[in-house]
Amino acid sequence: MNKLIVVEDKSINSGEYILDIKKDVSLNISGNVVIHDIKSDNNWLNIIIGNNCNLDLYMVKKLQNDYYIHITLLNNAKLNLNMLILNENNHQVKVDIDMTCDNSIASTHVRALNIQDNSNLDIIFKGYIKEKTKGNELVEDLKGLLVKNNDTIKISPIMIVDTNEVLANHLVTIGNFNTEELFYLESLGLSEKIAKDMLIESFMKQNMSEVELEFLKLGGDKDE
Repeated sequence: MNKLIVVEDKSINSGEYILDIKKDVSLNISGNVVIHDIKSDNNWLNIIIGNNCNLDLYMVKKLQNDYYIHITLLNNAKLNLNMLILNENNHQVKVDIDMTCDNSIASTHVRALNIQDNSNLDIIFKGYIKEKTKGNELVEDLKGLLVKNNDTIKISPIMIVDTNEVLANHLVTIGNFNTEELFYLESLGLSEKIAKDMLIESFMKQNMSEVELEFLKLGGDKDE
């Protein structure tokens, strides 16, 4: 697996990469690309997925500042976005998905939680499908888990669809721990704290690859 430190705009060709993005940059995707973005310090990222190209993007963002990512799909492009947001204090995350051509597919999965008391997270997720385009598909799967004292999560799903030849839908859920799952785990003899920790871990691992799972297991402190 290739490991890249990114400090300027870059074209990324077919392959699997672990990226450490140091500045706000643009990435041009060519071929079939898998990206693991787990340690980056940037606050802004622009991605263009080229014609007939595929991107599997796995992200773990521990927020130090507000964050913005913009992804454009060209003809016959495919995006599989899996994003875990870990928030401290008060931050906003904006995600823009632009489908400007034909026959592209964007499957997006975002999981978010606060990791500090009295924190507030605001997520704005916008999908735009351009007029006169056809055959595009956009799915937004957005979930927030409230686990801290006096924390809030706001998710605003926005779809701007200017064509009828499209498949688009979104699912948004924000909530506390599932009481039935907690009851079941505690009935096995687990303490409430351990049961909640297990549910948090399960939530964080959704849609993540082995790279992210190992990163989370190590607490993100070990150099890859």
